[in-house]
Amino acid sequence: MQRDGRGMARPRRLRPVSAAAGIALTGLVGARNPAPTPRSWTTPAWPAGPVACVTTATRPALYSIPLIADQGMSGSGVATLIPAPSPFGITLTADGHPVFAVTVSVQNLPAVSALGGTEYVAWATTQDLTDANKLGVIGADQKTTGTVAWNKYIVLVTAEHAPVGTHWKGPVVLRGFSPSTYLANYASHPLFLGGMPPC
Repeated sequence: MQRDGRGMARPRRLRPVSAAAGIALTGLVGARNPAPTPRSWTTPAWPAGPVACVTTATRPALYSIPLIADQGMSGSGVATLIPAPSPFGITLTADGHPVFAVTVSVQNLPAVSALGGTEYVAWATTQDLTDANKLGVIGADQKTTGTVAWNKYIVLVTAEHAPVGTHWKGPVVLRGFSPSTYLANYASHPLFLGGMPPC
């Protein structure tokens, strides 16, 4: 180490690197860390003409309830929901629940006499099956319309013997669940455990 006249150490001057040495050093570093090979990307070709939108059937219809045959029964149907008509835009109950008109349409039901009844009746019932709302008697056009104002409910079609009371007594032929029950767990529902409340 070199010192000045006062005996203090002076930093050593760096010698300039020649061009040849710099090239050699660059080659050494490049050999240890080779540059990545550039990738070639191919842009996919779009189909000619309008592109059709892709749809999924994972979400059920919110205003159309499929009615399926109960165990040992046959037939099918659908319950269509529309807001009940009102001059104020929407009909509400006194406690604020929206009222829907429910039109029940059925097809391919067995003869009602074979089930011990005289007419088919559509009902809306609560989840615990205790309260029942008679929607109407299935007419010759295989339809009936009533109203419901519950949040969660079940639509039933039963074979009844006239006169019909305020709760069904005959066998359940078709059943369907309101859209608000799609997230509920029905593994322990009495309707699937063979249980029915006493009439």
